[in-house]
Amino acid sequence: MLAGIQSFLQTEIAGTTVQRAGLALLAVAGGFLLAGILRSVIRRLKMVASKTSVQFDDVLLDALVRPVSWGSVLGGLWLGTRLLGISAEQTELLESLSLFFKGGSILLLVWFGMRISDRACAVWAEKASKTESKIDDQMVPVVRGVMKVFLVLLGGTFFLQNLGYSVGSLLAGLGLGGAALALASKDLLSNVFGAVAIFWDRSFEVGDWVEIGQVEGNVEEVGLRTTRIRTFSNSLVTVPNASLTTSAINNWTRMKKRRGRVYFHLALTTPPDKVLAFVNSLRELLAKDPTMVSDDWIVNFDTIDDYSLSIFVQFFTISVAYKDHQDAKQLFLLKALEQASTHGIQLVACPVPKAA
Repeated sequence: MLAGIQSFLQTEIAGTTVQRAGLALLAVAGGFLLAGILRSVIRRLKMVASKTSVQFDDVLLDALVRPVSWGSVLGGLWLGTRLLGISAEQTELLESLSLFFKGGSILLLVWFGMRISDRACAVWAEKASKTESKIDDQMVPVVRGVMKVFLVLLGGTFFLQNLGYSVGSLLAGLGLGGAALALASKDLLSNVFGAVAIFWDRSFEVGDWVEIGQVEGNVEEVGLRTTRIRTFSNSLVTVPNASLTTSAINNWTRMKKRRGRVYFHLALTTPPDKVLAFVNSLRELLAKDPTMVSDDWIVNFDTIDDYSLSIFVQFFTISVAYKDHQDAKQLFLLKALEQASTHGIQLVACPVPKAA
């Protein structure tokens, strides 16, 4: 019986023996089994790592779990092909398998690098959201994009070299194709340099209220290629970074104070002493208002026209936020109406509206 089993195991099938084929299948199954074991071990390690104050171990383990699993499967496949005992004469098959496993290893390393960079950037973004500065918030998507491009280019270079190509010779031999590629990538490079210019000049930050050409709204994200602006109509406008280097950028958020202008139109029959008293009362209101810049306002009897006596008022609110500014302006106008009533002033409508 033992001799029969040995004879069966040595039976040749498709250029290999049953014994070698069985060992190869066991190696492949072992690769899948090892992948499951490693996933379980890493999950347990993640539970332990989550209790530490260091976040690097969480990032590393989270990025490692899937590439390691597929690496185990790839290792099982490699060991299985070795156990099949492929003859040296089958050079093409051996070379193809060698390229497959080397290429698979490179792809797994690139995948691991992209996963760890993504998770590291996510941790960075979480910490950046807790700081007062918005520059670090802007840097996160740009660094993430740069890392992905770098890893893909690096992995692609090794992959081509693994296939037997000389990358230097390949680039030199592109000729007109290389020139066309460079021309096609001109806009991409312009946008990348535009992103660098934004960080260098610090023209705006994430969350700022900006006006760029016909686009006005709050900056949501500054990427490697584009900047996204949420308009006040709640639409999302994507602006190429290259255009930001040639456009005037009005950053309303960086106003140190916000201007307001109003006109009060008094009846033509208002006596001069009442006009002066009303002007002085408005000045006193602005000087004592805590929401206003106390030493930067103008209140003057400005114009006499066919319809009214016009008093011009210019003020600056301390808060530049639109809602706070409007609330301060409303409070001032209500107090101004009280002063008009106190001084017996009749306010009239003006047929030709003044700038507000």
